[in-house]
Amino acid sequence: MLSSEVVFTEERNASKEAARFARSLQKKVAIISDACVAGLYAPDLMEALIQDGVEANLFTFPAGEEHKSRLTKERLEDAMFSAGLTRDTLLFALGGGVTLDLAGFVAATYCRGIPLVMIPTTLLAMVDAAHGGKNGVNASSGKNLIGSFHLPQKILVDPFYLHSEPLFQIASGLAEMLKVALLFHPDLFFRLQSIALGFSDAALPAIASNIPAAIALKEYVVKQDLHDNGMRHLLNFGHTIGHALESALDYRIPHGLAVLLGMQLESRISTRMGILPPEDLKVIEEAVSPLLKVYRHNLEGLSFEKIQRPLYLDKKNKGEGVKMVLLKTIGAALEDKGCFSHPVELSLVREETDAFFLAIDASERNGRVFSALEPVL
Repeated sequence: MLSSEVVFTEERNASKEAARFARSLQKKVAIISDACVAGLYAPDLMEALIQDGVEANLFTFPAGEEHKSRLTKERLEDAMFSAGLTRDTLLFALGGGVTLDLAGFVAATYCRGIPLVMIPTTLLAMVDAAHGGKNGVNASSGKNLIGSFHLPQKILVDPFYLHSEPLFQIASGLAEMLKVALLFHPDLFFRLQSIALGFSDAALPAIASNIPAAIALKEYVVKQDLHDNGMRHLLNFGHTIGHALESALDYRIPHGLAVLLGMQLESRISTRMGILPPEDLKVIEEAVSPLLKVYRHNLEGLSFEKIQRPLYLDKKNKGEGVKMVLLKTIGAALEDKGCFSHPVELSLVREETDAFFLAIDASERNGRVFSALEPVL
């Protein structure tokens, strides 16, 4: 299986669709969800399964990126064994990116692999984490360093879940949609930019209408390069810096904020290297700026030195140096003889990163939300 079946359900219909699929396979079901999401949405899913005569068990863990760990995975697996679940089990991952990454890793290794269904409950998970089969947990040295590839059989996308999502989490999902559009689809980027410029709760219907297009782009890339050996590297745009930021700050900032900052800084590096035209950089920063204003997180005191170690441990790097995805224009990234991530001189990364963080510090000291449009001096 080289791809997953993506099912766009009517609002509040994901549970019924999941139950029908479980009944068709005649398997027991394990549901993995964090404690917060389980309280909101697991009852509907359990009720639908029971009504369809499916035996189901719910397994929860504490919410938060800090619990995406080997220890949490071990505890979930032990609980599943204690419940008598064997290889003849269908696993539902119900939640956001942390849950989908963690549950996907459990599915990949439990009894050497069991079938998986993703039910993403955040915009970020709907357009990103649910797709492509990547899963894993964090380690002390960095994010997602331990994991595997295990494609879900189905991904159930239900816009109902978005109505209870905080605005900053919607911004995180929109950041990933902007990312994939920047890489492949200028028309989609400009549609999303117009949404970002007037970003508010009222933008949700417009965002939801663009979810299928964003998903189609990611699914296309996954089909070309399932195991992340080439073209799929492009999807790491914004994540080289973004993951290093998350690790340096002990995951105290949302993934979307880290990616927005990473996209901005990596775009500036692309321009500094003479690859991305300055006028394109300005357009990108105009799209990023309104989303950054949604977050209220203290980013003072950051420097290249603080992100240096996780930056070196990024999975794209082979040997010494830092590799990044570099934008060529809106809708296209640099490709050179089949290479999609490129070495960047360490001195340039240090210079641009420190200047970028100094601009953030100045904004924090002046009591202002950092604006992507502020010049880096």
